[in-house]
Order: sequence, then structure tokens, then C-alpha cells
Amino acid sequence: MARIAKVVAVTGNVTVVGLDGTTRVLKAGDIIQNSETLRTQTGARAELLMADGQVLLIAPEQNIRMDDSLMQTEVTPTAQEAAVQIA
Repeated sequence: MARIAKVVAVTGNVTVVGLDGTTRVLKAGDIIQNSETLRTQTGARAELLMADGQVLLIAPEQNIRMDDSLMQTEVTPTAQEAAVQIA
């Protein structure tokens, strides 16, 4: 299974459900695998560092399947592609 995100910070009760149905409580430093389901309870939040480098903040009371559709782009642009051109 491929890593999709690393947990940067957790506030409150945040869990992840694996493909085998097991649930584990998340803490900073944990790895979330592709196709696992992240759940935040009332008042809980999570900050994730996605495999593509973006930071994703998860609000309270969410139930999110973690997969490639959460990635910003398939290819990270080079510095030259992302640079602002001045006319």
C-alpha cells in the first residue's frame, strides 16, 4: 500500500480505518496509507502533509477516504514552471 500522507498535528479524537476494517487513533508522525478512511469527531482537527507536499487541514466531523483525488496535481511543477513572468 502506498503512503498518501503523514500526520503533522492532531487535536481531539481523530481515527483512521484501514482497508481491513481496523480502526486506530492517529497521532503526530503517523502515516496514512492510500484508500484508508480518516474520521474526525466533534471538535477534532488534523493537519496532514500529503505525499505531493501540500498541507491539508481536516475540519471537525469529517469522514474522508484518503486517495489520490486529494492530491493537488499529478506532477509538481518545477521552479521555472511555477515562476511568475514579469512583462
